[in-house]
Amino acid sequence: MAVAAGTLYAVAANAVSYVAHWSKQTGKELTPMKQFALDGGACCAYIVGGLLSTAAFAMGDPVPILQGALIASNLLWNMVLQICLGICVYSKSMRVGTLLCFVAAVFQLHDVGPAPRGDNVNVKELFTTNCAIIHFVTSSAVIMLSGLGIRATSHQSPGSIMKSLMWALHISTLGSGANNVASTFGLMSGGSLYLVFAACGLLSVYITGLSAKAPAACDASTYVPLQLSTQLVLNTVTGILVWNDLDRMNGKAIETYMATVVIIILSVYVASPGADLIDTLSRMRVLRITKLSQQVAKSSFGQSILVLVDAWRDIASGERSDDAAKAALKRTLSIGTEHGRLSSQDLVDLAIELYEDSGSFAPSAAFFRWLDGLSYLNAYLKHDPTFWTQIFQLLPNSERVKLSPALANRFSAQCLESEMAPCLESEMDSFRYRC
Repeated sequence: MAVAAGTLYAVAANAVSYVAHWSKQTGKELTPMKQFALDGGACCAYIVGGLLSTAAFAMGDPVPILQGALIASNLLWNMVLQICLGICVYSKSMRVGTLLCFVAAVFQLHDVGPAPRGDNVNVKELFTTNCAIIHFVTSSAVIMLSGLGIRATSHQSPGSIMKSLMWALHISTLGSGANNVASTFGLMSGGSLYLVFAACGLLSVYITGLSAKAPAACDASTYVPLQLSTQLVLNTVTGILVWNDLDRMNGKAIETYMATVVIIILSVYVASPGADLIDTLSRMRVLRITKLSQQVAKSSFGQSILVLVDAWRDIASGERSDDAAKAALKRTLSIGTEHGRLSSQDLVDLAIELYEDSGSFAPSAAFFRWLDGLSYLNAYLKHDPTFWTQIFQLLPNSERVKLSPALANRFSAQCLESEMAPCLESEMDSFRYRC
């Protein structure tokens, strides 16, 4: 049931995401009727998934095991659907992390974790122990403090780690409470069952509403893995302190169970490249002690920026040539991308800005020199040499004369191998003359 619930969540989320991606790519939108049908179908999938997960929790299996299976199936199908639908590109670490999470949660956690609790459990007795009371009071305090934290950080940017942490703590604590309340359904009957069921239903509606707002308020790549990991930790702690999960290990090693939970959390972390807590903390520390205007830079990226600015000053004063600034710029961009200070989108925006300053987006000699250095494209051109001649025809004559003799020779060789050589004889004569 938990696996089915996770699968439904993934299908519903990716159906909506795919339509949004399709609309962004094509500029088209669904008709109001189709959009209503899509939203209604996704809502129904979420409702059915919620009912399945609630029924699974009520069956008596440990909540951490069931939530681990739900998270794993959700992440697995999320990856499969996003790759197949072309919504997102998954790197090697993301794929391995997702598969590791699935294997660890579904095929290992059940074997190394505690046994089901059975039906002869006194809920009142369990919930009134000292450990349980301390846990409930602490959880209530976390809910209130994190709620205040959400209001206090509402003005911060979506990328704020503190803002994501407050949202994750608030929703995860409430979600863990709802999961464990649902786990009592199989142990209750009569009016008390209906009362607890109604309270859990209202709480679930509130959590669903918050969960819909959280990705808009926070950076989803940081918030989602943080929330999933936090809720899994809280469910594990609740299982130990309230449900006495460790008393039902039946001879299994507690260390193995704890290590498996850690593996799942780390797998979610690895599969979410946008969530890098260590890097975020390091970046906050570096920003506090960096003062570029006073030549103070503790990071290699900051130091490279200072070197680049010095090269620009030397050019302005006529002391150095552009070669030093070129090398400094290349080093700055390389360090920035390597250390995660510059994203691939940042480099794309830079290229577009520089191209726009040239006054035209037509092919240029500089662009062809850059293409010539791409190993992936060169490998393809060996397979399809005619394509090189086709795109070279689009290069204006004023730009062709800027190419190096080596690149001109290479173009000539590609033309000789292609079927378009006769129609390009005049262009080849000019290149032979230059060579």
